Amino acid sequence: MKCKLLLQRWPATGCPLYACVLLLFLCSALHANDPLLSNTIENDLDVIKISNVISTSFPQSTITGTVVDENGIGLPGASVVEKGTTNGTQTDFDGNFTINVSQNATLTISYIGFVSKDFVVGSSTKINVVLQEDAASLDEVVVIGYGTQTRAEVTNAVSQLAGPVLKQTPAISTSNALQGQVPGLFVVQSGSAPGFDDSVLRVRGSSTFNGNVPVLIVIDGVANRDPDGLNRIDSGDIESISVLKDASAAIYGAQAAGGVILVTTKRGRTGKAKFQYTTDQGFSRPIGKLGVANALQFMNINNTADELDGRPLGFPQELIDNFQNGTRESTDWWDDIIGGRSLSQSRHSLNVSGGSERVKYFTSFGHARQGALAVNDDKTQLRQYNLRSNLDIDVTDNFKVQFDLHGRRKYTQRPQGDTGGVGNQLAVTSPLLPAFINGDSNFPTSGYSEFNPAARVTSPGYGKFNNDVFNASLNWDLKMPWLTEGISFKGFAAYDQAYWAEKEFNFTWNWYELDQNGEPVQRNSRTIEPPGLTQTFRQSNQTTVNFRLEYEKRFGKDHDLKAFVAYEQNEGAGNFFQAGRLNFESAAIDELFAGSLNQDNWKTDGSASETSRQNYFGRLSYSAFSKYLFQFNFRYDGSSIFPKGNRFGFFPGASAGWRLSEESFIPEVFSDLKLRGSWGILGNDRVSPFQFLQAFGFPSGLSGNSGGYVIGGEDVQTLVPGVSPNANITWEKTESVDIGLEGSLFDGKLGFAFDYFKQNTTDILAARNSSIPNVFGILPPSENIGEFFNEGVDAQVTYNYDNRNGFNFGITGNLTYARNRIEFFDEVPPAEGSEFQKLEGKPLNSQLVYKYIGIYRSQEDLDNNVNYPGAGLGNLIFADLNGDGTINGDDRYRYDAKAFPEIQYGLNIVANYKNFDMSMLLQGQGRVKKTVNNEFNASGGGNNLAYFVDRTYSLSNTDAEFPRIRRTGLDGGVSSDFWYRNADFLRLKQMSIGYSLPDKALEKLKSLESFRLYVSATNILTIFDALGEYERGDPEFTNNFNFPQLSTINLGLNVGF
Repeated sequence: MKCKLLLQRWPATGCPLYACVLLLFLCSALHANDPLLSNTIENDLDVIKISNVISTSFPQSTITGTVVDENGIGLPGASVVEKGTTNGTQTDFDGNFTINVSQNATLTISYIGFVSKDFVVGSSTKINVVLQEDAASLDEVVVIGYGTQTRAEVTNAVSQLAGPVLKQTPAISTSNALQGQVPGLFVVQSGSAPGFDDSVLRVRGSSTFNGNVPVLIVIDGVANRDPDGLNRIDSGDIESISVLKDASAAIYGAQAAGGVILVTTKRGRTGKAKFQYTTDQGFSRPIGKLGVANALQFMNINNTADELDGRPLGFPQELIDNFQNGTRESTDWWDDIIGGRSLSQSRHSLNVSGGSERVKYFTSFGHARQGALAVNDDKTQLRQYNLRSNLDIDVTDNFKVQFDLHGRRKYTQRPQGDTGGVGNQLAVTSPLLPAFINGDSNFPTSGYSEFNPAARVTSPGYGKFNNDVFNASLNWDLKMPWLTEGISFKGFAAYDQAYWAEKEFNFTWNWYELDQNGEPVQRNSRTIEPPGLTQTFRQSNQTTVNFRLEYEKRFGKDHDLKAFVAYEQNEGAGNFFQAGRLNFESAAIDELFAGSLNQDNWKTDGSASETSRQNYFGRLSYSAFSKYLFQFNFRYDGSSIFPKGNRFGFFPGASAGWRLSEESFIPEVFSDLKLRGSWGILGNDRVSPFQFLQAFGFPSGLSGNSGGYVIGGEDVQTLVPGVSPNANITWEKTESVDIGLEGSLFDGKLGFAFDYFKQNTTDILAARNSSIPNVFGILPPSENIGEFFNEGVDAQVTYNYDNRNGFNFGITGNLTYARNRIEFFDEVPPAEGSEFQKLEGKPLNSQLVYKYIGIYRSQEDLDNNVNYPGAGLGNLIFADLNGDGTINGDDRYRYDAKAFPEIQYGLNIVANYKNFDMSMLLQGQGRVKKTVNNEFNASGGGNNLAYFVDRTYSLSNTDAEFPRIRRTGLDGGVSSDFWYRNADFLRLKQMSIGYSLPDKALEKLKSLESFRLYVSATNILTIFDALGEYERGDPEFTNNFNFPQLSTINLGLNVGF
């Protein structure tokens, strides 16, 4: 509620602060265009150039060269220094440089995150240098919360990924490019429909049982500025991604319990304008085909079920014979609807970068597109546009500003209904029903219950989803040497806005059947979704201001101190409006006025919200002798969503490091070795707001008087009380502990990092299900009573090889393991003797299931076991766990279903030989389970996996692996632990091969500075799939056979000019 709830404790400083920031921006903008200032800068630069010429008194050589990574991509801003002198320069945007050096000089070439190289000039005047990535590089600049540190200074568990790694994957959603790349970061893709293919991100697993706490995404220092997180950022704009995995996230206070990901975008560098254009065109084909039963298998297995039930056989022998002799053909719905088809996609990115010593710029434009997959689908599509402009201005030597703008438009469209469920529709539809008349896709049949996916997509109905995002920020850095050396005033002001416009139109569609003359006749479908239109409009905005006072000082030669204190304020607002009408007579006009005039067929809804935060935070870092490292940070967070008195929370963090490699007793084989540890308190306020207030709701629906009363012949709206308020509600808190060992050997060639972590979350919001009786009358409030524990390890090992003959090789492996359990949950006590049903002490997502102990294979089994109602031959035998002589719900126990993997790992291999480059990523997961079942439901038109057909119990196969078939899908289903299976997998996730034109060829072309062709692919090969024999689809997906996983191959081009 803006600052209304906060003003009781905080002064109204917002408007003056914004005015100051605006004044700074206006002054900067005016001076940037001031010709007098421009002339002054140019004159100053001329003086510098003349001074350099005059001071040169030794024979000089002009050296030109290029600095590239293992993929042949130029490294902008790499440092090129004449060893033993202060003479140096930086590479331009494409990695090119020119420097004048003394004869027989040695050049030291370095770049953040890469192994430095020395190069003896000799008689050479042109050199080409390939730098290898070095995860353990001591000079690597690591982005942390509200600042940076070198790798040598870091005392926390922070993983960083360079932007070029993300570009190797042809993924339009950036989150998908993170799979297998970062230790401690779980990445699970749950779908692949265009525009709806983002991955679930979790830092070191789960930290609470109260929903999935999202990872906090911070882009260029501003939190929560994009509703899509990092998913829709153009990967070509990203400089680096840092993951804060431990108490380092405490600097973000009450939003940090789920971990923090920091995204840093690219900025301009000094030099002439450099253009980079990248494009790739690709095609995606579905993988993980469902191995469903054909018509003969389908009929035989259902007849077996009828036989066991003592019913007449559902499928006569004549019908079976017709399919067996070819009179009728079985339908493979997968092949008919999506088999052999491909989804097209393309990406384009153009950026320009450059600038003078005073003004630097980076501007980019990106476009991404994806098309449809299913036959007859001319609606499914994704169109995405990104525009970014980052401007750096050195107003004076002591005052710098940055002005950043970013805009994105995402347009997604799908056919009526949800294309995400097409895979499931294909899996369960009866193979006896044809998809098309005479195989012609222009004449789709009704399918089962008029639900043929190929016919449904021809409906004039659709779903259209527009999303616009705008971000603007102004950063400043004012050094104040007139006060004291090392002190500076920094901060930013940011404005972020998002807008959604959604339009969903449902109508009937056409299908065909043959008439008496064998000619196709058009029919109109029954109404599955009511013909109607719903339009939704949402928007949100937030304003953030941040002020930091920083101090940095070296005392003597061996003591370094860095500190800052800061204030941050955030205000957010949002609103939502929805309107709908039913009963459209025609699809010709898809606007609300064309719908029903009966108000009972109208719907309106809307809401608005306001929130605000104020925070005080800081950090103190101290190092002694470059080997004893200490850090303390804190955040005093306040949020309007909590009641007065509980509105603020204090979140401290502390860490220490010991650089053992600096001690004399450590063998010299260690280039670096550091022991570190951290402790901190993280918060979680991602909960329903204002739970301390009594809430009331209005009933809504398409009926004008839905939920209300009629008094005197008039509809009267009513209020419905919500959950009881809780005046004591406050933050959820997570105590984080981490112990790590990291280092490198053999001059940095072999690097490693190992971490053990544990997290204990308290004050989790949950209702008192046990303490409050069911007759309470209204829903009880949530209280801070739950407890949750999570622990595990993550590790990374890196090896780099350079034989100095044009061949470079690097390999990086990472692994994360996280295991959790619920420590306290106020659950309803189980029945006496059924204590094994308690959720406490069990992992998250543990399910109540029956314990399988066998299959009733004979009458003897029926006589010697405790049976449940309906038990018979071929059914599963369940354990009577409470020993009461009956099988009922009290015999179910808590089973660790492992719905989310406990282990994820990746192996990244890169190689470079002269002008060729290659990268390859192996990615997998472990300790995760999924369910299989044999619920063939012929009476409902349902099919299932062919794997079960010859492996289920029958009178002629009493030793079968699976229990009997029931046509209604009964027999306990997934409520038994029998149906859970291991879902581990390992796949060749990504691979790319590229070729860059050599320098000699580029010199002839003149206009080009770089030229690279490449081929990349994703989801290339599944090496191991624990569920492979079942042919139940992609092992990673958790979406019940929905839109199939895609294998993509792209041909790309990168040109610099």
